[in-house]
Amino acid sequence: MRYLGGKSRIASKIVGLINSETPLDSPFYDVFAGGLSITCAAATTRTGPVYANDRCTPLITMYQRWSTGWRPKKLGYLDYLQLKRKQDPLDPHTALAGFGMSFAGIWFGSYARDSVNTSYFDVSVRSLEKGMGPCQDVEFTCKDFSALSPPSESVVYLDPPYKGTASYRYHQGFSTRRLLSWSANLPTPHVFMSEYESPGPNWEEVGSFDTQGSGLSRKQEKLFRLISSPP
Repeated sequence: MRYLGGKSRIASKIVGLINSETPLDSPFYDVFAGGLSITCAAATTRTGPVYANDRCTPLITMYQRWSTGWRPKKLGYLDYLQLKRKQDPLDPHTALAGFGMSFAGIWFGSYARDSVNTSYFDVSVRSLEKGMGPCQDVEFTCKDFSALSPPSESVVYLDPPYKGTASYRYHQGFSTRRLLSWSANLPTPHVFMSEYESPGPNWEEVGSFDTQGSGLSRKQEKLFRLISSPP
């Protein structure tokens, strides 16, 4: 589904690289699941259990309801405005409109339109139908990352809100320092993070991926792995 910072274009590459360095039957934790691209890629290619977490209550509500058979009613512009005004976190339509029907997937930024009258509601529903297919056995949770307790030998993937990028209220006040402290104390050696720059001296780059733009404006997103001690 359309989601700011989503990994749909590079998810298979990221998960493929993680798979090459970790046991495929280990539990996989997508700590900041967002648009679910990484979760779906992991659920498709790994044999162990997959867990998807995000602090955004409306998003997890939508995923949980979808996995139990809910399907959305048709939404238009007036519905979008009403959902934007209410922002009921327990209504699964809220996340569908807030991300999927908003310009660039920015949380209720503005109603998405184009010159050929594309129905971004239909686009989002098709995306969910495709993405949620392999995720029927995924366990969804809505917690602060610090409340998660991945067991030893788990694979932990972190895609935190990037510094200097657009955000929304469910990630306001996010502390990178707190995340780094938490991840350093996990009981597993399989901790990975997507970032544009290294999170610190105890992280090693294991891959890079072109994500957007062209020429001088092209950005490379990098995958880092936590190592036991600084090099």
